Amino acid sequence: MKYLQCLFILFLMLFSSKEIVAQRDSLSLQRKAKKLLRQGNELYEKKQYTDASVAYQKALGANNKYDKATYNLGNALYQNKNFKEAIPQYELTAETAKDKFTKAAAFHNIGNAMMDSKNYQGAVDAFKNSLRKNPN
Repeated sequence: MKYLQCLFILFLMLFSSKEIVAQRDSLSLQRKAKKLLRQGNELYEKKQYTDASVAYQKALGANNKYDKATYNLGNALYQNKNFKEAIPQYELTAETAKDKFTKAAAFHNIGNAMMDSKNYQGAVDAFKNSLRKNPN
């Protein structure tokens, strides 16, 4: 019986330590993603949009569910006139964002990118979606 208790305790310790390591790694990746996002934002402010895009992509490599990095990557691509590449970033943001204001901003930017791509009907639809999410 003591053998089973020891084995059970050992199993619990082993399982718990793996979870702790996984949580620590996850937090480390989140911190890395935030740091890369800040670097991208600094580059974006300096109008270095290509370098900002790279930083945002690296942030997404560390945390692929980071809405701010996805949205900002779309903005950097848009500023470089890569409208067709920016649209999927905004679409992903619109799908995954938790608040309606971020969704509305993403749809608005989809509309702008589609206007610049001369896809006028798509732009109208995107602007309508933006207004549905945030009529103000």
